[in-house]
Amino acid sequence: MIFSFRLAIRLTLFTILLSFFAVSASGQRFGGNPPSLKWLQIDTDTVRVIFPATLQSDAKRIAGIVHQLDRKTLGTIGTEVRKINIVLQPNTVVSNAYVGLAPWRSEFYMTPMQNSLELGSLPWAENLVIHESRHVQQYMNFRNGLSKFAYIIAGQEGQALANSAAIPDWFFEGDAVFQETLVSSQGRGRLPEFFNGFRSLKQAGKHYSWMKLRNGSLKDYVPDHYQLGYLLVTHGRKKYGSEFWKEVTNDAARFKPLFYPFQGAIKRKAGISYAGFVKDAFADFSSSVPQSEGEDRETVTVPDKRYVRDYLFPNLIGKDSLLVLKKTYRDIPAWWLIINGKEEKLFTKDIAGDDYYSSKNGWIVYTSYKTDPRWAWMDYSDIFLVNIKNKQRIRLTGKSKYFSPDLSFDGEKIVAVEVIPGKNTALHLLQSGSGQLIKIFPNANNFFYTYPVFSSDDKKIFSAVRDQEGKMAIVETDLMSGIEKTLIPFGRPAIAFLKVRGNEILFTASHNRKDEIWKYNTSTEKLVQLVSN
Repeated sequence: MIFSFRLAIRLTLFTILLSFFAVSASGQRFGGNPPSLKWLQIDTDTVRVIFPATLQSDAKRIAGIVHQLDRKTLGTIGTEVRKINIVLQPNTVVSNAYVGLAPWRSEFYMTPMQNSLELGSLPWAENLVIHESRHVQQYMNFRNGLSKFAYIIAGQEGQALANSAAIPDWFFEGDAVFQETLVSSQGRGRLPEFFNGFRSLKQAGKHYSWMKLRNGSLKDYVPDHYQLGYLLVTHGRKKYGSEFWKEVTNDAARFKPLFYPFQGAIKRKAGISYAGFVKDAFADFSSSVPQSEGEDRETVTVPDKRYVRDYLFPNLIGKDSLLVLKKTYRDIPAWWLIINGKEEKLFTKDIAGDDYYSSKNGWIVYTSYKTDPRWAWMDYSDIFLVNIKNKQRIRLTGKSKYFSPDLSFDGEKIVAVEVIPGKNTALHLLQSGSGQLIKIFPNANNFFYTYPVFSSDDKKIFSAVRDQEGKMAIVETDLMSGIEKTLIPFGRPAIAFLKVRGNEILFTASHNRKDEIWKYNTSTEKLVQLVSN
């Protein structure tokens, strides 16, 4: 009996140990957030926002905006209201959000992204709730007809399947982007970057088939379903009125007609074929978007028609060498040298949250995405240095949340933005050799810092900042005193990607519906446009 008991204990321990190694080998984490994270909730008749205490102000703002949007925009997609749970995730460095039907909830990833040209400069919580609330409104009103029957038979999974079969993904996202643009001072419909894909296709004389635009390509560049959807949704509302898509999606969710319900609903409500509707939408877009001007330019690389290549953040290395981060549809991102038109691969970049990097004195500094070995909802953005010549790679920080690092001109210091949801963002000054924290600059104005860079004498830091209204400016921070000075006043244009050249700050700004390159001279305080393209 004692032998059997001991054997049972050993077998149990062996099974537990084996299970542990199986989980470890598969690379899977278990558990979302540590139990030390305490959750609160704001519970109304329309929404329950679940959040940690550090995000209480964001939670209140989100709950209020949900109610406002239901009063102002729900009528353009339907009348049904079903309560939704929204979870605010504070521990991931990923900038995203989603609405899911099975189970019925939404999750917001509360770390804002650095690039204001891509999603705008509105406060992050507002940006997320305006977009995701439209998905909530969509799903609440797409449970009817055969979609409702699918829900009765198979629950939320049944409705999800039916809605996916009846209504294309381009409508879901295009309609949500339209809501961003309709109710806010920005939204992607006001950002030039959002239209650059289709503008580029037109400028290059590319006329792809509808199926290629709809489904994408593994060979050629095709704008995604967000851009395509906004183009089509905007045309439908402009030409046929604000109720048009409510009528179309109501019939489509009911599968009226049974086959190709969305196409059939558009034909019935618009009075033209689906192909005719798409053609009219593209003609409308082409006539309304400004075209690029013909500046003098020099081609550095030879185009490759076999597959798409992106050359990101070029840095001059000497007189005839260009350092770039190169990405293609078939290769892992890597740094390359371009010397007199010839390309030489240096080394591969590890997984990162974004593509941004800085390079000076033969070194590259960037951030790398790292997961927590235990908690699935906790991850990090750590700073790495890599030497261009000997390819030595140094990890400077661990379990940190740093973004957009820049190396000083003397190579001794690094400045980076620390972003922790629920806290003010802060500029951190670190030793480049060890990663040791030297200084944290105060943020009395509660700015959101993006893309900080050192001045040419390493005595100041220039940053593109967002205020609490979503306006942007370029500010100067003194390294010794921490005193800030506004160089370019706050306004609506989104600003990103600062670069220093002597007394000049080069940067990209959304202006006149284009992404333009501007130059600010810190000595003369003059602002000059360099390129509008």
